[in-house]
Amino acid sequence: MPTAYVTREDCAATAVAVLTGEGHANRVYDITGPSTILRRDIARLASELTSVPIEIVEGAGDVPQVMGPTAGFNAFRVTSDAVEQLTGRPAMSVEALLRANAEQLSQ
Repeated sequence: MPTAYVTREDCAATAVAVLTGEGHANRVYDITGPSTILRRDIARLASELTSVPIEIVEGAGDVPQVMGPTAGFNAFRVTSDAVEQLTGRPAMSVEALLRANAEQLSQ
């Protein structure tokens, strides 16, 4: 399932902007990364950056259906520009995050 991962730093910067800014009362924002990405693509990119083969291993059985067949899961596919609108800078992508931390991934 593609997911719009968002960094803690983007979440924190967005929270600061909302808590210290005007006009946010009773507003709801989707705080997401700039695009969706699949786990296999994260594994592929991490493998490229570290030269360590990473394989996604699927668990046994289906995804638990907590609230019906697709309830809740579509929320992970949402992307928004709220981070950029609220902080003045674009949200960091998973690829940019991995590239910025490639040295730590290799340890």
